[in-house]
Amino acid sequence: MKNEKIICLSSLGEDLDADLDPRFGRCQYFMIVKIKGDEIIGFKAIKNKGLEQGHGAGMAAAETVGESGAQVVISGDFGPKASSVLEQLKIEMRKDSGKIRDIINRYIKSEN
Repeated sequence: MKNEKIICLSSLGEDLDADLDPRFGRCQYFMIVKIKGDEIIGFKAIKNKGLEQGHGAGMAAAETVGESGAQVVISGDFGPKASSVLEQLKIEMRKDSGKIRDIINRYIKSEN
C-alpha cells in the first residue's frame, strides 16, 4: 500500500483515541483518516448528518462517506440500505471494534 488512501470510521469522538461507534447510520462522527504506506498523514472528524434524521439515516450517512472520498469504511455494523448505497459507490465495508487508532493500525497491517 504505497499510495495514499482515505478510510472513514464511525466514531464516538473527534480524535484517534476515540472508540469506534458500533452504529453506522446513527454514529456520532465520521473520522476521515488519510494514510500513506504505513503512516497516518492526516485526520478530521465530521458530524454525521444522518444522526438527526428520522428516516433514511443509513442512506444519508453513506452519502456523507461517499462525499468524503473514502475508499474504505469501517464500522460495527451496516444496515441494508446503507450497504446498498456504499456498494453502489464502490466503497469497501469492513466491520471492527475498539479504538480508532488501533483499528487503523490493524487495517494498515492487513494491507501491507
